[in-house]
Amino acid sequence: MKYISPFLLLLLIIFMSSCGPSDQELAQKKLDYAIHLLDSNEFNKAKLVIDTLSEEFPGQKEKIEEGRKLLNRVELKEQMSSLAFYDSMLIVRKKDFEELKKNFVFKPGPGKGYVGTYVQKRQQVSNSYNRTFIKAIVDENGDFYIESKYQGNSFINHDAVKIYDEGIYAETLPVPKGINNRQFEDGEEKWESVNYKGEYDNGAALFIANNAQKRLKAMYKGKKPYYIVLEKFDKEAVRDAYGLSEVITEMRQLETSIKTTEERIEELKKNI
Repeated sequence: MKYISPFLLLLLIIFMSSCGPSDQELAQKKLDYAIHLLDSNEFNKAKLVIDTLSEEFPGQKEKIEEGRKLLNRVELKEQMSSLAFYDSMLIVRKKDFEELKKNFVFKPGPGKGYVGTYVQKRQQVSNSYNRTFIKAIVDENGDFYIESKYQGNSFINHDAVKIYDEGIYAETLPVPKGINNRQFEDGEEKWESVNYKGEYDNGAALFIANNAQKRLKAMYKGKKPYYIVLEKFDKEAVRDAYGLSEVITEMRQLETSIKTTEERIEELKKNI
């Protein structure tokens, strides 16, 4: 075995070390890999690779800046992909909306700033004037609620309803007198109308929608109880109104997402 002097050994180590890839080359390899991931639509992986540049190569300021610009390109492509998805979903939901609303009549609000409402065709005032039933209402923002309607020869002064079947039930909270709890009379005929909006619903509307196939009953709770069996088409009206509400709500959410995404895309384009 030939003897190698320590000096020659040191030179050999230095030479071999100098032959390895530089930090600049390694950083560029990471950038190239991130670009490959971007082209493959693997956005999260691309961002993770770019994020490691400043940690692994803090001295490569130029490459880190290239990484920052590349990160904008990654997010831009990601946002454009999201926008395409939101647009396609909105088209689908609009078709669902057009199909569902065929069974409803839309009534505009009483003036500017007031919200219009959808009511099932068989629950209009014109065909439900003199009956006691549970009415379903959806406003144009997608808010969904039920209303207990009463008609009789004397007031029962109800402020809540209990919807039930054998072993299961849901009960609204009492609604105080006011715009959501009203009474009318015309000679011997009496009417009561109570809206269960927000917390007053207490799960009653969804209970009807989920159990529309059952023989549901309603107990009107007031100074004296009053009982009815829910008609099949009234239960279906609540169920369909709930479906309409979900579609309108999702449409509004998609429209908001589209607007926010478009704004972000314009901002990103300025920074590339």
